[in-house]
Amino acid sequence: MTRLIQWDLRIDWNMDGTYTDESTYLIAADGNMRLANPEDSITSGRGIVDSASVTLDNATGRFSPLNTASAITADIASGGAYHVPMYLRVSVDGVPNYSRVFTGVLKIPSELGATSRQHPTVTFDCRSWDEVILQQRVSTLQSIFSTIYTSGYTEEQIIARWLTDAGMNDGVEFTSQAFGGTPTLDPGLWIINWAWLDDESPMTDIWQLAAAAGGRFYADPDGVFRYENAAHWLYSPHTVSQATLIKDNFVTLTPWYDDQELYKAVEVEVSPRELLDSSVVWKSDTVETIPAASNRTIVARMRQPAYTLTTPVQGTDFVAITSGGTDISSSVTVTIPTGTKYAQRVSLLCTNNHATQAANMVVLQLRGQAVDGARRGSESKTSTNAFWVKGARTNWGRTGRTRSLSSNPYIQASAQGAMLAEFLRDRYELPRLFFSVSNVDGIPARRLGDRLTLTDADVMTSSAMMFVIEIDWQLGRQGFRQSYVGIDATSLYPFQTLYFVINTNAPHLTASARLFY
Repeated sequence: MTRLIQWDLRIDWNMDGTYTDESTYLIAADGNMRLANPEDSITSGRGIVDSASVTLDNATGRFSPLNTASAITADIASGGAYHVPMYLRVSVDGVPNYSRVFTGVLKIPSELGATSRQHPTVTFDCRSWDEVILQQRVSTLQSIFSTIYTSGYTEEQIIARWLTDAGMNDGVEFTSQAFGGTPTLDPGLWIINWAWLDDESPMTDIWQLAAAAGGRFYADPDGVFRYENAAHWLYSPHTVSQATLIKDNFVTLTPWYDDQELYKAVEVEVSPRELLDSSVVWKSDTVETIPAASNRTIVARMRQPAYTLTTPVQGTDFVAITSGGTDISSSVTVTIPTGTKYAQRVSLLCTNNHATQAANMVVLQLRGQAVDGARRGSESKTSTNAFWVKGARTNWGRTGRTRSLSSNPYIQASAQGAMLAEFLRDRYELPRLFFSVSNVDGIPARRLGDRLTLTDADVMTSSAMMFVIEIDWQLGRQGFRQSYVGIDATSLYPFQTLYFVINTNAPHLTASARLFY
C-alpha cells in the first residue's frame, strides 16, 4: 500500500528567528543520527555531530550565491548560508502532526548547473545543533568555578552551566532539573568538585562530563540537547517496547556480535584535585612598562585554576620604578576589570598616573588559592564470567583484553571510578549483541533510545528487544525510509526494572530491589 509522505523544510536565511518555507523546492534529503561514533561505546568521552543533506530544485537560481536576482541573495552571498538555522519535518499518511527528522544548521552549498541529463540543483550539507557549540570557545568565571565546588554541583548542573555559557536557553534548547517541567537533562549521579573551561569548546567538555558518569550527551532531531545518565534506559518509556517490527516491515534483519567492545577487564584512571594553601598563583616573567599618564591591560594566564583571588596590593604584589630606579608604585594602580576574572585567566588593568615618568613593573603578581592535580590512582574490575575460563584443557581460556580509560579530568573520586569500571566491565565482558534492520517504513517520530521488538522466524526462534543507537533515513521519490542499528536490550541491564528506587523500595535490600552499581 502506497504511503502518503509530506514534508516541511524551513530555513532561517537571515537568522532573525523567522523561518522561510522552502518545502516546494525540496527534491531529496537524507541523514544519520547516532549516540556515538561507530568505533566507540554508547558511553564515550567523544560525542558525535549528526549530519544531513538536503537537495533543492534550483531551476530559478534561488539558491545560487552568485545570482544577484535571487530573493535571498543578500543572505547567501559570500558564504552567508554558513550556519544558517534549519529544520525538516515529515508527516506520514496524512497525520496532521509533523515530526522533525532533523534540526540544525546549513553548511556551504554545492551547486550543480543544468545539463542535458542534469536538472539544476543545490545541495546543502547540514549539521545538528552540536556543531554550533562545538565551534565556540568559552571561559569560566572564577566566581562560577568557586560556586561549583562550594555548592557541590553534579555533572547535570555543570552541563546546564556550560550550555548557558554557550548562549543556549534553559527551557528552550535544553531543560535542566532546576528549570522544572519535563527536563531533557537527567539528574546527575556524581558530584564533580572541580570543573572549568579555559578558552575551550563547551561541547567537547560536556561529552567528557557525560562519559565520566557513564552517560551520554547529544542533540536530538527536535534541536533539543539531552543528557542521559547511566540509568536512563531503566525508566519510562524505555521499559516497554515502542513498536514491533515483523518480517514484512523491513528488507533485512542482521544480528551480529561486536568483539571490538569485548574486554575481560576495565581500568579507569582517577584524577583527583586538591585545594592548595594561599600563595602566589601567577607572576610576570617580564618587566612590563606602562607609559606615563596611560594604562595597559596585561593578561595573566595561570598554570592552575584559582579557587580564590585577591586584588594586587601595592608594594607587595606590584612594584613600579622609573628608568632611573625611583619607586613610583604610589602612582600606579592595578585592578581587575569586572567580567575579566576567569578561573585560569585574569586581566590586569595597570594605570600609570605619573605625568612624566613611565612605570616599569619589576614586580607584578597575583595571590590566591590554586587547585592542583593530586596523585592519580586507578580502579580496575576484572570479569569472573565463565566465558573467559571456558575450555577442557588445563589453564586454557580465551585471551582477554583490558580497556583503559584515562585522561578524563572529571573522574575525580575513587568511588566514581570504581562504579564506572564495574559498569563498563559488565557491558564489555561478553560479546555484545547488535542488530541491523534495513529499509524500514520510516516513522518520523522514531528517536534514539527507542526500545523495539524484532521478530523474524528465519533469523531467530523468538522475539528480541533492542535499544536504537543509530538511525539512517532517506526522504525522496522512494518515500521515507529508515534503517536502524540497535543494541540488545535484555542483557544491557541484567535486572531490568528490579533496581532499588529511593522512596519506593523497602530500606533493606531484597532480591527484587538490587542496587545499581
